[in-house]
Amino acid sequence: MKRKELASPLALICLILGMSVAPLAQEDADQYRKEYTVYQAATAEADPVKKAGAILAFMKQFPESTLVQYAVPEYQNVMNQLYQGGKFDEALKLANDFLGVHPADPASLWISADVYVRKQQYTEAFVPAEKLYSASGTPAQMKTAITYKLAQAAVQASDANRVEKYGPEACPDPTVQDCYSVYVELMRAAAAKNQTRQAATYAESVIKGLGAAKHRRNDADWKKYVSSNTIQANSIIGLSSYERQRWSSAISSFQKVVGTDATSTQRSQAQYLIGMSLWKQSKIDPAMEAFAKASTMGTNEFAKSSKKQLEILYMSTHNGSTAGLDEFIQRVTGP
Repeated sequence: MKRKELASPLALICLILGMSVAPLAQEDADQYRKEYTVYQAATAEADPVKKAGAILAFMKQFPESTLVQYAVPEYQNVMNQLYQGGKFDEALKLANDFLGVHPADPASLWISADVYVRKQQYTEAFVPAEKLYSASGTPAQMKTAITYKLAQAAVQASDANRVEKYGPEACPDPTVQDCYSVYVELMRAAAAKNQTRQAATYAESVIKGLGAAKHRRNDADWKKYVSSNTIQANSIIGLSSYERQRWSSAISSFQKVVGTDATSTQRSQAQYLIGMSLWKQSKIDPAMEAFAKASTMGTNEFAKSSKKQLEILYMSTHNGSTAGLDEFIQRVTGP
């Protein structure tokens, strides 16, 4: 007798289920041809934006297709070409559309964050930027770059909390790039909270950063920015030293404020605290001269306090009399 061949396991399963092998294979082939036809039409599109749209539509229509692994880099290549070519609005749309399908894609998160920053839409920029920052799989170089971008966006948005969160990590060296701006914001925020010592630490970084950057530009706005923030930094460092009774250091910092284009209030405060620092060291005559100078710097509270302090010291050395005080002030301050 002729030996009967055994049926394959697949054939047996198909027979049990009432199916045949050939129709199942044919169905798979038909589905693949359908997917490939759509994919080929999408990638053949000449217009880059339309091409990306067609590829994305393909991925949404056939999310389980084996062709998706090829569609993703095709899409990203179009998106990156638009981004590198300066077509930021188109690149932004493609990035955000792709994030709707792949919400953790690093390239799309980066492009979305960067373009929003360029458009000064900082609230929108923080969303993709912070997702990229927090993602465990973000490459180290990209993590460093996005941290810096977050810090700079926070500075521009005057978002003190985010500046404090990302600034020190993004800018360990205040002389690098535009890191001086991060420390300006950190200094101001700490000073507003009366955290004088912390503000002074940031102020030292401000001086270093601005010192390295001050020659980058020569326009009036930049010069004013450098000058005003350097003055504030020296004032804060001087105040921190004064509070810690480091009189010589305080005087040194305040002297850097007095001889500048600081406001009359800033200059009179610095000169008043120079007088107080000298007085604390029992250097009466130099203290009187400092108070005399401060008393003529406007009508602000520090000028008035200096005049009162001067009167007290003057009377203590002139038998309780103020006779000749005006002449003393004129002699110290000059014509």
